Amino acid sequence: MKKFLKYIVILVAVIVFLSLSGCSSLFNKAADLAKDKIEDEISKSKDEDEDEDEDEDEDENDEDESEEDEDDSDDDNDDTDDTKVTTSDADAKDWPEDDMGPLKNVFPKITNIFTLENTTTVTFEGLSLEEAEDYVKYLEEDLGFEDGFGGSDNNTIFFTKSDKDGNTVAFTRAEDGTGTVTYIEAE
Repeated sequence: MKKFLKYIVILVAVIVFLSLSGCSSLFNKAADLAKDKIEDEISKSKDEDEDEDEDEDEDENDEDESEEDEDDSDDDNDDTDDTKVTTSDADAKDWPEDDMGPLKNVFPKITNIFTLENTTTVTFEGLSLEEAEDYVKYLEEDLGFEDGFGGSDNNTIFFTKSDKDGNTVAFTRAEDGTGTVTYIEAE
């Protein structure tokens, strides 16, 4: 599931990048696909948790079963706490420091934040090309994100690399200064 989640996050980052670049019909199709895959993974995870809980209940007496049922509802609430989405058209968001590992905030305005388990994606606007190039250097030279791929074309930048510990960063910047940065913490 770890690799699957990593691919989903990269797919979401590319979708957000395309949406910021103005490819709305392609964005809508890709967003629907990503949404379906994420919902499938979440439901599979919940089904597995429920199956494990049922197996435990069969081996215990009635008093323990009622205690397990209470614990199951707490587990379900914990699953929903793993996924957070923050969006706004007007107000800038605060940098999600606890979810972004060693990454620093250099983004003039954070517009959206999406967190799922060990993965956080931030969308931003107002980043100059020079600031984006400096950020890529910071990721490679200061933080050691070297294993992967990256590139640029005109005023766009795309960067997806991992460090020696297995943490991954995906960074995109469109011509208009909008983009995404995704941090996937190794488990």
